[in-house]
Amino acid sequence: MDIQSLSALRKNWTVAELKVSYRQKQKTGVQITSSYDAYRVFYQMWDKSLINLQEQFCALFLNQAHEVIGFRIISTGKLTSNTVDVQLLLSCALISRCSTIMIAHNHPTGNLKLSQTDKTLTSHIKELSDKFDFRLLDHLIITDSYYTSFADNDIILKTD
Repeated sequence: MDIQSLSALRKNWTVAELKVSYRQKQKTGVQITSSYDAYRVFYQMWDKSLINLQEQFCALFLNQAHEVIGFRIISTGKLTSNTVDVQLLLSCALISRCSTIMIAHNHPTGNLKLSQTDKTLTSHIKELSDKFDFRLLDHLIITDSYYTSFADNDIILKTD
């Protein structure tokens, strides 16, 4: 293609501009030092009307001091399944410029057992997070009364 043809093409062609923004409204002052701290934050943020109805997958984004800088519902599914948008999870991590990610999903049935699907998903997210230099600190399964932690069960390797 010659220069004149390219110039003519540019006159009739536009590209959408991509804008990236993240606005931290205020410091939360909330620091995660244990899986129980994370559970309390997730539970506080969770839509209680859905905790026993539909699976949801959520994320906390933390700075290097493990202070919470953001929360996001990544996806909402059905009673016993949920398709997690890993691209959205990592996009939020990039936009927030976090260093650490904590993830959680609920089991509406109340069962706190870690399924093979849960383990496979966690492994996949950890692998992708590592490639972007985000540390996946933990994955919690929560119910309306308690939680279980992948890190506490040595399923996510601790590197501290």
